[in-house]
Amino acid sequence: MIYFLDMDIKIIRIGLLITATQFLLTSGCRKGSTPCVFGGYSFAVSSEWSPQREVYNIGDTILLTSTFSKSLTDLVNPSLTIDYSNSTGISGSNAFYELDTIQSKVIGAVSKLEFIPIIGVISDGNIVPAEQKSITYKESNTNYQFTLKVVLKSKGIYAFYISNLLSRG
Repeated sequence: MIYFLDMDIKIIRIGLLITATQFLLTSGCRKGSTPCVFGGYSFAVSSEWSPQREVYNIGDTILLTSTFSKSLTDLVNPSLTIDYSNSTGISGSNAFYELDTIQSKVIGAVSKLEFIPIIGVISDGNIVPAEQKSITYKESNTNYQFTLKVVLKSKGIYAFYISNLLSRG
């Protein structure tokens, strides 16, 4: 009798797992021509690292620059233009990783780099400070700007990642 009860519970668990998996796979964003939006608008904002080289030396400075207009056209609904003048803050986070080839893993590289903000604000990351820095764009008369110098303090293979930006209104 207990054997059948255990088997019934296993069947129910498997059924719930299959149902939950199907729910997770079918919910959320799908690939397509429009971006995925969670409760807001979606815009394209560009940034550039310079100079663009494959090899840098210790002490070299890499410059990140990003500027975008206060008036942005929504990528989901192109007929909608939003004016972000006097926004309470446009910010995001940058992740900095070192690729450890000995241990075959990715580790945070914030301590191996020096960060010098030129325009905008940079601070320690909230979630994983060893891997990320929080950035906030500075508002000017016609646009938002962010410029950052990153100085390499040690040898390594690095990967930099710029996340999505958010605005609090």
